[in-house]
This record gives sequence, structure tokens and C-alpha cells, in this order.
Amino acid sequence: MWTLVIDGGSSNTRAVLVRGGEPAAVEQVPVGVRDSAVGGRREVVARAAAQAAAAVLKRLQLEPADVRRWCGCGMLTSNLGLQEVPHLVAPVGMQDLARGAVRVVCSAWPYPPLTLIPGVRTGPDEGNPFGEMMRGEECETFGLLAQMGLEPPAVCLLPGSHNKLVRIDRQGRIEAVWTSLAGEATRSLAEHTVLAGSMPPEGLPVEPDAHWLDRGVQLGRKGLLHAAFCVRAAQVLAGADANQCASLLIGAVVGSDVREMLEAGRIREADVVVVGGADPLRRLYAGELARRGVRAKAAPAQAAAWASATGAAGIIQLAEESSHGS
Repeated sequence: MWTLVIDGGSSNTRAVLVRGGEPAAVEQVPVGVRDSAVGGRREVVARAAAQAAAAVLKRLQLEPADVRRWCGCGMLTSNLGLQEVPHLVAPVGMQDLARGAVRVVCSAWPYPPLTLIPGVRTGPDEGNPFGEMMRGEECETFGLLAQMGLEPPAVCLLPGSHNKLVRIDRQGRIEAVWTSLAGEATRSLAEHTVLAGSMPPEGLPVEPDAHWLDRGVQLGRKGLLHAAFCVRAAQVLAGADANQCASLLIGAVVGSDVREMLEAGRIREADVVVVGGADPLRRLYAGELARRGVRAKAAPAQAAAWASATGAAGIIQLAEESSHGS
């Protein structure tokens, strides 16, 4: 019994085939809601989703009739995606997400209707007078807990373009979210400031220089903006090469980001923080949290990679079971 999950992001759309709770294949198309925003047409995202779905079905030599459940998550549910689905207000569990899922039909989507999983938002609090929100990370959070066999309560850190620190209460519900623009800030500093001349032409390194990374973390703990200028100084005054400068910048962002999490009181003394996301950030954040006295562990690479699809598939199965029971 196959489930096909379409995970829509800002710049990519991914299709994953899941069976028995285990992802089996993935295909990705380099088109996302950013392209819809520029062109103002949802059909762009629908065609990208259809292209990714066709590719992953072909990869496993499956027909659409072989797929029982079709679902979408992430930015597909935003005002730039296939259809805007309102955020659910925390606390939100998997059953709540299943009940809030919405089936959509789109002319540019040639397959059975997609069931879209809503995002989650929180109300204002002392640290944020406007509240927090996320789309996609709710699936990633529940998928990561399932992949690792963890019971609530729990705390997950999901590094990416927008880092999310997600707290799960004892009832297994998302109760709090904290967000930073760490990923986007790193890219923006590297590409759109004076630091661009200090970066490798091929982009930020997948394997940063450990020594320069650590120096960056130390600087970032004192504040990001000064640490960022130190990258330029390292090149001009200390002869640091491009990889060393990029490693210094990555470390500075990680050090600053973790400092802000701790100063905001978002991590409690009793917490064990599970870090998902992709390398190298998964390892870097887990390491810096541990150095700052937090009990943290990096999720296994495979569990982190498949978390969103696993979580979405579990939610959509609950939605199906709920509809059959009603």
C-alpha cells in the first residue's frame, strides 16, 4: 500500500513514495513556491509537483493506481502553493493535523486529488509579540520522533533556511515553536555583502574546516554582526583562504544562533534536544548545544532525511482512518 508525499519548499519540490511507514524512493524538481511568487501562478507549482510524482513513480515502475494515498505538505499549503490551508493553532497533535487536512483539485495536477496537511502557528508570548508559524516542519517533527522511536515530551531542532526549535508536550502535541533565519542569514551574508569576495566560488563548503569553524563559533557567541566582519578581517589581515573564511562564517552563525536560543529560555535544563536536518548543520548544532551544556543528540542521517515524508504519511493515514470511522 503506497503513499505518495509531495513536499513543497521555496526552491524545490520533492516527491517521496512511502510504504509501511518506510520511504522507498524520492525525486526532486528544482522549482518551488518562489517561482510561483515571481510568476504569480499556482500552476507552476502544480506542474513541478506532477513532474516529481511522475519521476518517482517511474523510478519504481509503479502506476498511479498503485498509490492509495496522495498528500502534500510544506509550502504547498501556503498562499503561494496549490491552495492555502490555514495554520492550526497550537497545541496541535497528529490527529489534529489529520482532521485539518484538506483535499484539493488542480487542473495542472493530473493525478488523484492531493490531501494537504496544514501548518502550525502559536500565539504571542513574551519573546515574540506576533507568534510563530511553520509549514512542513510539523511533519518533519512527528516523522523524526517516529523514526527514532521517541516518546513525548520532546524537543526537536530542525536546522535549515529557517531554523525551528519545536517543543512537544506530554500529550504528543506541538506546543511551542521558536524560529531563526540562520540559514537564510548565512547565505545572504555570503552572497550579498562584502563577504562575497571572501567566499569560495562554488559556494559554502559541505565539510567546513574544523579549526576555523570553531573560531567562528567562539566569535558568534559574542554576537553575529561583529563576528561576520571578522570574516573579512581574517582574509585581509590574516591571509585566510576562501574555505577558511566560509567556515568562520558558518561557525559564527551557529554560535550566535545557539546563544540566542539559550538566552531566550527556549531550552530547559531537563530537555534532551534531538537535532534533525542535513549535514553539516545537523552535526554542528548538536555539537555546539552539547558544548553549551545541553543534552543533545544528532539524529541518524537517514532518519533526518526521511522525517518529513514519514511524518506526512503517518498523518495522512490517520486522516483516512478518521474518515472511514466517521
